Amino acid sequence: MLDEKPSDPQARLKYLIEVYVDDFIAAAQATSPEELKHIARALLHAIHDVFPEGVFSDDDQPVSVKKIKKGEAQWSVLKEVLGWLFDGKNKSIQLPAEKVEKILEAIKAMLRSRSGTPFKAFQELMGKLYHASLGVPAGKGFMTPLNRQLASTPKKVWFRKGSAQRQALELWRALLVEAMAEPTLAKELVDGLSRQVTRGVQDLAHALKVRYRS
Repeated sequence: MLDEKPSDPQARLKYLIEVYVDDFIAAAQATSPEELKHIARALLHAIHDVFPEGVFSDDDQPVSVKKIKKGEAQWSVLKEVLGWLFDGKNKSIQLPAEKVEKILEAIKAMLRSRSGTPFKAFQELMGKLYHASLGVPAGKGFMTPLNRQLASTPKKVWFRKGSAQRQALELWRALLVEAMAEPTLAKELVDGLSRQVTRGVQDLAHALKVRYRS
């Protein structure tokens, strides 16, 4: 579909296929339904060429017919992929609302706890924050005190008033609320365009009266 070396760098993103473990993800800037149908069929043929049917059993299928019938293989401008909601029209991504709510609930519980947070629960929250920072890059600047706490592997984690760990969670809470209201634009995830992200981090820190150093 594309030349080996397109003259326009942006042309390389006109058709994109990524494979993550056993997920095949296709994205396209198409001009007609026929073009989308052609891309979908080409992808299905490619999958079957690499992973033939019936290798391990007679009913072995490289593409799940059950999932196709559920609509997972349908083209859509707005689609959830690998835990992120991609918006092709606005060229943005954001965490689904239910995921954000769960993170906010966990943060709220930890900040209010008087008996400390079990280390396992803290580990689970950290995993969710790492995932969130992929599409909300400003959050990466808040991870240092939390990473130090994670490395110490205590039985319980405390978020006392005035501590760096508590300030980090408060910043994350504010950042996630903002991300819900305003999805992250794709251009904000590109290297070299981080000034807007840095400014957003500073604004949040100022709003919470927390001194932040990049």
